Amino acid sequence: MLMAFRDQRGIALPLAMMVLVLLTSLVAALVAMSATEPLITANLKAGDEALGLAEAGVERSIWGLNNVGAPPAGASTDVPAPAPYDASQLLALGRGGYTMSLTAPPLPPVGTWACATAPLGSDDRCVVATGYVVRPSAPVPALPGAIPQGDLAGRRLLQVALTKFRNLDPPGPLNVAGSVQMKGTSDVNGASPQNCPPGTLKAGVTVTNGNTITTQGNAQILGSPDQSYVDPSEFNKFTFTNKEMGWLKQMAQSGNTNMHYIQPTSNSQFTLDMTDMNGLVFVDTVKGAALPNPPALPNEGDLPSVKISGMNNSGWLVVMGSLTMDGNITYRGLIYALNDISYRGTGNGSIYGAVVSTNIIDTIATAVDTDTLGNANIQYDCAAIANGGGYIPQGYYVAPGSWREASN
Repeated sequence: MLMAFRDQRGIALPLAMMVLVLLTSLVAALVAMSATEPLITANLKAGDEALGLAEAGVERSIWGLNNVGAPPAGASTDVPAPAPYDASQLLALGRGGYTMSLTAPPLPPVGTWACATAPLGSDDRCVVATGYVVRPSAPVPALPGAIPQGDLAGRRLLQVALTKFRNLDPPGPLNVAGSVQMKGTSDVNGASPQNCPPGTLKAGVTVTNGNTITTQGNAQILGSPDQSYVDPSEFNKFTFTNKEMGWLKQMAQSGNTNMHYIQPTSNSQFTLDMTDMNGLVFVDTVKGAALPNPPALPNEGDLPSVKISGMNNSGWLVVMGSLTMDGNITYRGLIYALNDISYRGTGNGSIYGAVVSTNIIDTIATAVDTDTLGNANIQYDCAAIANGGGYIPQGYYVAPGSWREASN
């Protein structure tokens, strides 16, 4: 018969030792954690500082492009950027520094674009900026390769595409991928372009080959030459690509100062009130429908019909459809329509800049007309086309969707 063991003397010591071992393990874990936590925190802080320095490199690159022309406008990868925009120098800042490398799109058909986002145009730039943070008391050298690995506390790399509003620089004040009819006392003047470099010569009316330019009444065309006929491939050089249209749309939707976005809900003609709408005004396709890639044509029902009855504005007016203007029209900048344009002046205003109609679907001729007392004048103005009368930014921006942290 088994007897219950009643003598428990001596159990306290093993139990105490077990508790002591457990407490010792917990204390050791806490000590180890307290030793590694500052290191982890320091590494995270160094990484954040390095990212901030890389961002400083991006900002410095934008500043350089907008102020000192590095690399020069129009440069390609065959023309490297000067120091420090070639990543040859480590620019000290705080307890670290940054490098930046600026490159332009390659000349086709060779080469590849360095940034993840393909360039919108030849003026785009790709910047690769790297931020470095050294450990406390370590010196910051002038060359990025001179940082000993043991002194490096953090390194982050950013890759960003930079773009800007492209100046279309059209060949004349009125440019149409179709036919043009001018009536009344309308006047198109490219013979004496305003605010242009000395010696600038501009045509009067430019149309694509196979189309006509007709005048009635006292309508007048002045330019060098008065009438110009170009191949469609040549005309396309001073029109926006679908990708550029997409970027303009994103800029208009950004909510930034002087950026205005309108999305029509149908293709029925509607009146657009331009009051206080200086800057970029982008009238989208119906319900924001995407444009097909050329040579496919958009659905006619996706193109809006916009009417403006009088305005006094400056900027870029971009309409993804047809545009009708009447009344007293004064505008300084670029007026661009994906389809046809009708301009009938009934006041004493004028357009200072240029008008472009790609006439993508309609076979209706672009019409410029006046009443007996009105003006429908288009005067070529280089500065107004480029900067929209001072409302279109001329500097570089980060291209939408291009900002990314690259592996390093």
